[in-house]
Amino acid sequence: MNTLILVRHGIAVERGTEGIDDDDRPLTALGRKRTALVARRLARLIGEPDVVLTSPLPRALQTAEVLRRELGLRDAVEQFDPLRPDHDPHLLAESLRERPELRIVAVGHEPTLSSLAALLVAGRADLPLIELAKAGAVGLRLEPEGGPRIDWLVRPRVVRAIADDRNPSRRKKF
Repeated sequence: MNTLILVRHGIAVERGTEGIDDDDRPLTALGRKRTALVARRLARLIGEPDVVLTSPLPRALQTAEVLRRELGLRDAVEQFDPLRPDHDPHLLAESLRERPELRIVAVGHEPTLSSLAALLVAGRADLPLIELAKAGAVGLRLEPEGGPRIDWLVRPRVVRAIADDRNPSRRKKF
């Protein structure tokens, strides 16, 4: 693997919603909409990955499906248990290193994804290097020389602001 793109799931039904277990929380309509907007912009940035891996939880699976559709991928996303919430970032890193693909998109949860990024880039999972917003993404280059580095970070709020800027009626005035 030389490129790893970490994507946090989109906005999901609130934790503690009656009748919905935390592990079963799906994306909300707003979550699907905002995830699709970010995914369309990511498609321009990342091109076609070799694989999209996802946590098996519904909110991550649905986010991965939106990504698959917006990236124009024909292959199904692959459920990957190490992307479950609160998985040990060291074990997740090892599991990802064992993958044969060069360009991997991994859809999961916080704080696991941020801890993984910190571990890969700085060697310590407990550093507050980044925090992914819902539907946020970070691209990592895993170069053999010079080590891993953050290539880019996408915040959904910025993507929405740029999209709004293209529509003069929605521009915010300062």
